[in-house]
Amino acid sequence: MTESTTRLRLWEETFSDSSSLIELRDGRLVLNESGYNRDPNVFTLVIPPPERWIAFWKKVESLGVWKWKREYSVDMLDGSCWSLELEHEGRRLSTRGFNAWPKRFGLLAGAVRHLATGEPPRPPRAVRRRLRAYRRESARERFNPLVVRLA
Repeated sequence: MTESTTRLRLWEETFSDSSSLIELRDGRLVLNESGYNRDPNVFTLVIPPPERWIAFWKKVESLGVWKWKREYSVDMLDGSCWSLELEHEGRRLSTRGFNAWPKRFGLLAGAVRHLATGEPPRPPRAVRRRLRAYRRESARERFNPLVVRLA
């Protein structure tokens, strides 16, 4: 942990009762995920190496997270909710949402997960969609007997 990191907490919950909490406590990240096939009483403790902290705070800056609004919401009874609390180098952010997110929330959530687990963050949804479409199209061309290629 960097000396100036005093608060990091990301909580997400879906209408299907699955939830995820990643929180900094006593210099360690605590991960708790509950929901289908997950025990809510199981916690994972992680001490990320300094280089992951540095990369994380750079990502926070590049995403403009410090400028996010205090609340994002859409009037709907069921859905997903989330909250994020950050404090670093004298800056503080507390934001939350109900069925609405800032534009780059997925990238920030991926950066928090990467900090906690070391797993590379997933690419943004639009990139994943284009990749799936490309794979489907490629598969059709390779296996469709009606496609004729002329050299």
